[in-house]
Amino acid sequence: MSRWAACCVSVLAFLAAMAAAGAPSVLLSYDQRAWGFSDSALTGAFAVYALTLLVALLTCGSLSDHLGRRPVAVGSLLLTAVALILFLRADTIGGLVLARAVQGAAIGVATAALSASIVELAPDRHRRLAQTAVSLTTAGGLGIGVVVAGIAIDAAPAPNAALFGIALAVVLASAVLLLFSPETVTPRPGAAASLVPRIRIPGAVRGRFLRLAPGLVAIWMSAGLILGLGGSLASSVLHLGVGLPSALIVATQPLVATLCTLVLAPRIGPRALVPCGYGAVMLGVLAECASFASGSAALVIAGALVTGVGYGAVFSATLRLLLPEVRPHERGGFFAAFYIVGYLAYGASALCAGLLSDLIGLGAAGVVYAVATVAVAALALCAWLVPGRRAPHRRPPAEQPVPAPR
Repeated sequence: MSRWAACCVSVLAFLAAMAAAGAPSVLLSYDQRAWGFSDSALTGAFAVYALTLLVALLTCGSLSDHLGRRPVAVGSLLLTAVALILFLRADTIGGLVLARAVQGAAIGVATAALSASIVELAPDRHRRLAQTAVSLTTAGGLGIGVVVAGIAIDAAPAPNAALFGIALAVVLASAVLLLFSPETVTPRPGAAASLVPRIRIPGAVRGRFLRLAPGLVAIWMSAGLILGLGGSLASSVLHLGVGLPSALIVATQPLVATLCTLVLAPRIGPRALVPCGYGAVMLGVLAECASFASGSAALVIAGALVTGVGYGAVFSATLRLLLPEVRPHERGGFFAAFYIVGYLAYGASALCAGLLSDLIGLGAAGVVYAVATVAVAALALCAWLVPGRRAPHRRPPAEQPVPAPR
């Protein structure tokens, strides 16, 4: 298999895994109506996904730097398949939580390995396109999964079986194809030591990474507001049901983020995109907050549109500012650290909102969550605007193709 074909297969595999991870944003609300579990149990299922994903990133995030991208990517897809089988067999909230926990671990391993693999398999002249593909796949996969889930709820008698069955077939096919893909790194010692939980931020980008971290927290909190609570809020607060209308609201932010990454971000410098993205996140989340307080569906749609622009701008700009200075053998650890910040914000905030909803109601909890997200985005904007010592830009080290081990 050529490197370019392997890159496309890696994108397809990552897209399928992320779509399966996004689908429960709507399907769990459907299951909540059918099985009658609480809002805190619902958000607990989202939180356990984020927490197991974090554990996987902390322990296995750098594993592909040592074992190679291909075996770790294939292993993560097989673990994703196990999670999908658990979803197909689940008939209680406990079964759903177990499936989400396994899915979180699988996505955590896949995220670092497949993100690095996509960038490295792309030809040099398409390296920036590959970086864009990583951004597109992360947000776009979630949005596609949500929309397909909404269609399945309205059109299929057993939406869980229809969606997760298709995802299982795509994931297994992708895993088989990746077995024939070229390896992009030479295996090196230290795999066991890399499993010790720690965050590995490459020294060349550490200062800038820390400066941009509050912005990553803000955009992932904004994603958690919609992906974690949006389905329930659209159903119980905005009275839109649990089918396609709710799914389209939940999917608006990740799909708009995908379009922003594809169309807008490449035309604007990353240093200009960062503050604009923070401003869009604050404006959009404020509109969503007003929607939860007033019950206006139009406001939440407008908020999701604007927030999606902000998410796409910040996500893509952050990668463009950091990734070029990360050396090839550090990419697995870098992507692990990058996603650890985001998913920690996503999981912790969704869990707190779920617990709060049992005390003050889901609508009020959504308002509190939105206010907290705006505060973090404002902090991120201040951190970016305050003058700091900037490291001089340097050209990344030249990369030579590394032959696969025999």
